[in-house]
Order: sequence, then C-alpha cells, then structure tokens
Amino acid sequence: MSNDDDILDGVFDEGARAIMDSMRAIGLIDEQQVEAAGRKTTPLKRRDIRRGTKRITAARIESMVAGWRAEDNHGKHAGGRPPVLSFTALCTVVLLLAEENSPLLISDIASALHVRVTKKAREELGIANVKKTGNPKKDYWNWYMRVKRSLDVLIELMDAWPVDNRREGMLLPERERQLQKRDPLMQAVRAPRSSLFIDALLDMSMRAVPQQYQDAWEGGVSVDQTSIATYSQLMPWKRDHELPGSPEVPDEVYVEVDGHMKWVPADRPVVEPDATPYPLDKSRQNKDFDGPASDYEQSFAASLFLSVTDPKKPDAHPQLIVAASLHQWGRSVAERTVAGIDSLLERGWAVKRLTADRGYSANISVDGFRRPMAERGIGLVIDYKGGRTGQLGVQKQTVHGLLEIEGGLYCPATPVDLRTATDDARERRISPREYFKKIEARKPYLARQRSGGPDENGAIRLRCPARGKSPTVTCTLVEMHAQASKSPDIHRPPIDEDLVPGHPDLVCCQDSVKVEWDDALTTRQELHYASDEWLSVFGHDRQSMEGFNSYLKNNRNLGDASKRRMRGLAAQAFLLGFILTAANFARINKFLHDRAAGVVTPIHRERLRDREGRSDYKRFPTKPQRRKGMRTVDKRNAAKEAAKAASALPAGITNGQPTALGRRRGRRPASE
Repeated sequence: MSNDDDILDGVFDEGARAIMDSMRAIGLIDEQQVEAAGRKTTPLKRRDIRRGTKRITAARIESMVAGWRAEDNHGKHAGGRPPVLSFTALCTVVLLLAEENSPLLISDIASALHVRVTKKAREELGIANVKKTGNPKKDYWNWYMRVKRSLDVLIELMDAWPVDNRREGMLLPERERQLQKRDPLMQAVRAPRSSLFIDALLDMSMRAVPQQYQDAWEGGVSVDQTSIATYSQLMPWKRDHELPGSPEVPDEVYVEVDGHMKWVPADRPVVEPDATPYPLDKSRQNKDFDGPASDYEQSFAASLFLSVTDPKKPDAHPQLIVAASLHQWGRSVAERTVAGIDSLLERGWAVKRLTADRGYSANISVDGFRRPMAERGIGLVIDYKGGRTGQLGVQKQTVHGLLEIEGGLYCPATPVDLRTATDDARERRISPREYFKKIEARKPYLARQRSGGPDENGAIRLRCPARGKSPTVTCTLVEMHAQASKSPDIHRPPIDEDLVPGHPDLVCCQDSVKVEWDDALTTRQELHYASDEWLSVFGHDRQSMEGFNSYLKNNRNLGDASKRRMRGLAAQAFLLGFILTAANFARINKFLHDRAAGVVTPIHRERLRDREGRSDYKRFPTKPQRRKGMRTVDKRNAAKEAAKAASALPAGITNGQPTALGRRRGRRPASE
C-alpha cells in the first residue's frame, strides 16, 4: 500500500496562528475543512455508523478474519495489545465512504475517523476512549497509522502476491527475485481469501433485498471480465511467450561500462508486477502487449457475475453483482468462472442459467468450462466464434446419428444450407433476413425430448423429429404416428431422400435414444441458437452486464484509479468488494424507490442509435458507404490534385473523376 500523504505540515503549529486568525477574520474559510485538508467534512452520525456496522456484522467479516488469523498463526502465541481500530470499525468506515463515492485512500479513511465521526458515532464504533492530544496534526497522523496498521494486517491475510519496495518501482532483476521468493503453499492458502471476502460482502447485500424479490430471481446470471486499471501505469517489458514462463525481454542501451562501450539491459521500474498491460481497444483480437504503451493500461482483471431478470419481467428483482474476483489477465478464466458459480451454489442460491460472450465459448476448453457447467446442471446462453474455432455448423462428433449444430442435436438429414446458415451469414453470403428465415426453417429438424425430465444421472431421451404424435418433419424411414394430426394447416418439411444416411444410426431405427449429460458438450446451450428467444435472452443479459459495468466505471469510481490508490492485487480486491457492495445498495435503493413510486420499466428499450442504424453493436451490422465531408480548402486541394494528375497522363487517357478518397492510376494502352 502507498505511504503517500498530503498532510498540511505546520498548518496548526504556533507559527500558523496568524494565518488562522486572518482566516477567521474574513469568515469565508471553514476551519474544519482546513483541518480535513480539503476532504469531505460531512458528519458521519450515529445512524450512519449503526447502519454500516450492522451490514459489516451481517457479512461476518470479523469472524472470517479471526479464522484466517488463527490458521496463519497456528502454533504461535498471541501477543501485543488489542488494536484500537477493530476490523469491523475499519470496514464500516470504508463501506460508508464507498457508498458516498469518496476516494478510498488511507488519508480519507483517517480523515473521516479524525474529523467526521461524531461523538455518539464514536461510541458505536468502539473508539470513544481514544483521546485527542490537542494537536490536530498529531491526532490525524495517529489515525493515519491506526488505519494503515489495520489495513496491513487485514490485507496481508489475503495477499498471495506479496511484493516489497513498491514505492519507487522495481527493475527487472528485482521483480524476478520477488516472484521467486513467493511460497506456493502460502499462495494456495491465501489466494481464495480475497474472493471469499468480496463474496461475503456481496451476499450480505443480496440478503438485504426483501424476500419477495429474492424469491423472484429465477437463477439467471451473466458473467464478464472487466479491466481494473492500477494507479501506477509503469509497464513491464514485452514478453516472449515462446519461451518457458514468458519472460520479459528488455530493450538494451549502448553505454560505457568499466571504460568499454557495451550493450546492457535498459532500466524500467514497475510498481505493480502482477498487473498486465491490457489494450484500451477492448475489441482488439490480439491482447498481447506488442504495441505502443499509450494503447494499453496496466490493469488487473475482475470477473463479475450479475443476477439478471427474465427479459419479459424487468421489474421482477434488482439486478445485482452476486459474485466477483480479482486476478491477473489470462490466468485461469475457466477456474474463476466455475469458482464464482460454486460460490453462489454454496451460499444457497439456485443458479440455472449462465450467459457469456464469445470469449468464454471459444477460448476455454470443454473440460474447463462446459463440462463443469453441465455437471452443475446450469444451462448456457452463449455466442459462438467462427473461423478456426470450428464452432459453427456441424461438429465432428455425433450422438447416435444426430448432428450437433450450434448447441442443438438435429436430424442427420438436415438440409446442408441450414447447417451452414450462421457461417454463411457472417461471411455475407446470405443476408440477415435470409439467415433468420433459415434459423426458423431449421427448427423442425431439431430432435425432440420425450416426456419426462432427466433421470437420476442427468440423461434424457431424444427422438427423431418424424416420430411421435407431434412430428415436425416427414421421412420415408418413419411411418407417421396414427394419432398425428393430418391437418393441411400443419407444414411438415419432407426429408430429402438423398440426405438420408446410407447406414442409418440408432436415432433413425429406434423410438428414442438416450443422451447422457456429458454428450455433445462442444457447443451445447439451453436455447435454440439465434432464435427470437435466444436473441432476447442473450441481448438482455449481455446489455445488463455491460450497463452495470459502465455504471461501476463511471458512477462508482471503479474507473478512476486515483480514488483507490492502494498497491497490490490483494489491496485492490479489498477495495473492489466495497465498491461493488456500495453499488448493489444503490441499485437496491433505486429499485425499491421505483416500485414504491409505481415506476414501470419498459420491456424493450431499443437505443436510439440502434433504431437509426448508427450502431455496430448488432449481430450483422450493415452500414452504408461513407466518405468524409470536404471543406472549401479540401475541395480546392482535390481540384489541384486532379488537374495535376490529368496533366501527367498521356494524351487520350483519362482516369475518371477523382474523389477525396484517392484516385485511380493511369493505364497504358494494350498496344504498347
């Protein structure tokens, strides 16, 4: 953590009395504001402290920390006086500061305890016996050190990434030594604690919601990763990922060493060795640090889980962050995702659906992500990547003859153009209108589940779409059920005999086939991909997640690293927990206010730029060609360029009309 301080040295010394007297004489400067060094002076009253203390107590922070200390100090004897500032008191003040959007700095926490907490509120915090010395500067400094000591003890319990000498930054040799000093056993014990701390605070905020709204949550969760910039932006060297451990590759400088000119590694201090340069352009495919430093920010990665409503019932419950963790970019995304879901399940919340973007589908192995979700009975609503990922169209594996196509199991005689519809649309071989027609046309070929849910092992039974009392296609291999409707209003596409397998598999020969819980996991998801229902749920969940992320960055100080100026991954995780919890309570308060006021949220709120076609955030964006507007000087210069180009061409050759976007080259006649 930073030891930086902005105390106004000497303001309250004897030599400053003349300044204080002149200030009082004018009457426009408040002495308490001067004493607070320009920070907030709004009193923290007993009601505020009581509310914050009740919340921290409900999160069981004190008992959690006591258990960690006992685990780390096993076999050691406790010593020393009890701290003046308890962990409950410290966390109470930090939570109150987060709720009012104050900077979460040691100096602001100390100032709040020094200046803002009223006499009765001190009794609630258990610090009423702390006496003032009569010297405001000394009193402030004493509170500063109390806060720092308590924070050091608390954050050390969660710090699996300890680093010494952060203040001025470390050069590459020192960074490597610090990383080598870390104890893997210690890291394994402490690494999960930061997530447990965050989730304890979040769970407390979830249980603050009235019971009827808790019960209204249907188990939908949206997950995403977001960048949390560090205060220090001193970046490391680029890494060589082709070598073991991806070591940094420093630049070299040509300098004199012992009387000889030599190439030696250049200096580059880094304060946050566990942070990663992450591109400011989030859509960039290659995330490696291989460009100018101005295109990146030194940051950690936060995995956030949001409880989402049903798109048709936006007012069913407040959408809250329900689990979170802070970690390094590119490290165990699947593990963090599974851990977040497990945290919710262990806390007694029934998760049924998880919505994620394409990155979770393409960049994580089946065993790392899809299989654990299937084991837990959680359905996925997820998009796919094309190209080399091979997620579009028919997968290589089949299940008893059924084709696995983008999350569903289909008849083996599904028309080819319906199998390749998504890839064709993304490559612009068909229009979006044609694509969605093909998605609807593909539905009848989807294998149908027999009545009855999964068995005790999670297996289900599927049947050919031409079988049963409600067939959706007709096939020469299957005689239509006697009780199937013969109404001419029902359209059942006939199976093309040329597509019928020469050696039919079980699905073509049996009434139904058994599909185990772990069959066809490559692209499996809960809803029919690209259908109206899928588009509604996926769009709603992703926009809710992006909206909350934007709210955190722009309204809750998460995007301003200067307001959470503590160093180290564990310290930032500590602050992240309070920022997310404060954001949850703000959302809960707004939700309850709207319900009491009778405010109704529209079911569908399309953005203006979407309605007017000015957005790229669509499945198949189509924008007209565009060229830059031309000022008078631009037109004049273009005319000069056109005249110059025309005069340089051989007689009888023209190059068409020049435009502001460039000109065509002249071509020689074929006779030459």
